[in-house]
Amino acid sequence: MSQYNKGTNTRNLLLKTAKSLFFEQGYRATTTRQIAEQSNVNLGLIKYHFESKVNIALAIYTELRDSFDRALLPEQYSAAERLLISSAIEFVLCHNSPEFLRFYTEIYMEPVIHDLFQGKIISLEHHNPEDEIFFRLHSVAFSFMKPSLIAYAATEEGKQIPLKQYILYYMQQQINAYHLGSPELAAQSYEKLQKYYFNVAANFTPVITRISD
Repeated sequence: MSQYNKGTNTRNLLLKTAKSLFFEQGYRATTTRQIAEQSNVNLGLIKYHFESKVNIALAIYTELRDSFDRALLPEQYSAAERLLISSAIEFVLCHNSPEFLRFYTEIYMEPVIHDLFQGKIISLEHHNPEDEIFFRLHSVAFSFMKPSLIAYAATEEGKQIPLKQYILYYMQQQINAYHLGSPELAAQSYEKLQKYYFNVAANFTPVITRISD
């Protein structure tokens, strides 16, 4: 049992150190050797616990996104609303946190991260099994679309477009592709998104505040 606890503690230490380094200097600029040295552990333990740097990033991203998704659970949102609101959170985080924007745009083309983005496309109640191929194709398209929109929104030209328009555009594309409902669903979901303040504090600590009823 003590050996298990030691392994868990080491994994958590590596994760905590990586969060600090990724937050301070970025994913690309950080090496596994830096993570190991600042954690004061053997470099081989990173491979043992995570296999690679990208899996550390995956753990950080998944932990962060899960915390935001959990914040939506108490709300009586439909499956479609939950999908639209949850999928828009990265737009808000990247707008509010330069550190998360850098992290997100640096990791999104890593194959394991990209697979996760595709997997975020959920099967809705009315999903017809015969349409499976179209859902898969849409998942590929959307896993590229959101990071591309976010990267463009960060450019000087892209900043001329209000964040709201990016979010509504992305929501509307999902509504059309997955037949989620009427076009008004995008505006309705956006208004519900505005009930929350999402941000990322130091070391990728999630900040979730409900600001209206």
